[in-house]
Amino acid sequence: MAFNGYSKNSSASDLNPFAREWSPMDDRSPEEHRGHYLTFPQGEALCEYEIFHFSNM
Repeated sequence: MAFNGYSKNSSASDLNPFAREWSPMDDRSPEEHRGHYLTFPQGEALCEYEIFHFSNM
C-alpha cells in the first residue's frame, strides 16, 4: 500500500471506512514508547537541553 492510502493497482482506497477517528488526547502512547527522529543541520550536534526544550514547547 502506498503512503496516500491507495494501492498501486487501483484508485480505490485501502483505508478502513469504519475506523474510529484518532484523538491525541484519548489515543496517547505511553511515554516509554515515544521517540524522536532528529537530523542535525550541517552535522552540528545539539545539546540535551536544546532537544528537551524543543520537545516541550
